[in-house]
Amino acid sequence: MDHEKVNILLVDDQPAKLLAYEVILKELDENLVVATSGREALEYLLKNEVAVILVDVCMPELDGFELAAMIREHPRFQKTAMIFISAIQVSDLDRLRAVSRYDLESPDLRARLDDFARQAADRLGTPMGAVSFLFDTAQYFAGMHGIGGWMAEAQGLPIEWSLCATTAKTGCPYVLVDASADPEQSANPVVAVDGIRGYASAPLIGPGGHVLGAVCVADPNAHHFDPGDIAALTALAADVVVDLEARACS
Repeated sequence: MDHEKVNILLVDDQPAKLLAYEVILKELDENLVVATSGREALEYLLKNEVAVILVDVCMPELDGFELAAMIREHPRFQKTAMIFISAIQVSDLDRLRAVSRYDLESPDLRARLDDFARQAADRLGTPMGAVSFLFDTAQYFAGMHGIGGWMAEAQGLPIEWSLCATTAKTGCPYVLVDASADPEQSANPVVAVDGIRGYASAPLIGPGGHVLGAVCVADPNAHHFDPGDIAALTALAADVVVDLEARACS
């Protein structure tokens, strides 16, 4: 039986990028609707229902975040999924090659990484923990503890929303006592919508010195992390890398 197609709205002021989105998403076999501006997107939404909105962050006149705020004001779209696209990337060919040595789909490895995520959460006193790997467009949860909802179902999140991306870029632990009060992260959807407040991460540093990802913990409440907490998280990240290397493909 043919499924009833849903509308996916693609919003970007650059036609070449819209074409790329259509090529990538066409195999979903849904109705792909394009809008070249925030105003055009709003005009479409006044008359039509959509399942997902993919929107470019950087657009003239009305940027992606402003558009999202306006859309959320309408009762029909308060729970509509929105995916933000930007030029942010965490790209390093050698680092990606290093990650490819690990069989991240192995049930045994995933169980081991789930346990590391649990240890991190238990040690730092948070309800959530994860072992993550960072790619060009996404953060991938290879190990999870206490994470639910869409992030658990997707096993990750877009790189634009990734708090761990800061760890990957700097190679240093990253700590937020209350992300909602942080000027750089307060508008991040995992903070503003999903309610993450306390957060801490330590980098996974591979044998070649590349930052492969992070071990992180999160709390829906503000959470103070002391130096001992960060030292423990950093030590645990090193243990994760040792375990990964013991299982790595040559």
